[in-house]
Amino acid sequence: MRGKMPIGKSKKTHKESRMKVKVFAIYDDKAEAYLPPFYMHQEGQASRSFQDAINSPDHTFYLHPADYTLFHLGEFDDKTAQFDLNSSFPSLGNGIEFKISNEPEEQK
Repeated sequence: MRGKMPIGKSKKTHKESRMKVKVFAIYDDKAEAYLPPFYMHQEGQASRSFQDAINSPDHTFYLHPADYTLFHLGEFDDKTAQFDLNSSFPSLGNGIEFKISNEPEEQK
């Protein structure tokens, strides 16, 4: 089997498997504080998780979506345990922007 790696084998070494993940946090306007940070590989994943929480009736964010805003804080390098924080924390949006309306669209 030329050119194929056996299952479970990888050419990558530990040095090559270094990964940076993005760091996010949600700001609670009423508490005037950030919730504990969480980590995702892409902004889209963080936005999707936030949207799921905002639209889940079982989640705290559901009742007061305007109180919560998602921010991208920076990156974490798992090789060096170093955080590389953004100089400012860009907002990815307020909970209202992620709220999905359950009302039927008007017929045209």
